[in-house]
Amino acid sequence: MTSTPGYRFTEEQAAQIVSRLQRSIDELSESVRYADAECPEDVVRPFKRRIAEIMADLGWDVLEQGFYKKYPKLRPWESKLYPKDE
Repeated sequence: MTSTPGYRFTEEQAAQIVSRLQRSIDELSESVRYADAECPEDVVRPFKRRIAEIMADLGWDVLEQGFYKKYPKLRPWESKLYPKDE
């Protein structure tokens, strides 16, 4: 196992993938907003729980561990973890 965190993508490749994953997260969030507004709570609750699990896995396992630790500048600017002092 390598001591360098993350996947083996170049920074340019990682930036392209992260951009697409961020859009996917936005779409998942939008689907939850739609379901909240349009569906009964008992229908929405299991959906929201599963989407939350997916977003947590995507956010932590894939983005944080797979990309941001290796390329910190790929974090969203508004992130508290963005390396602003560098």
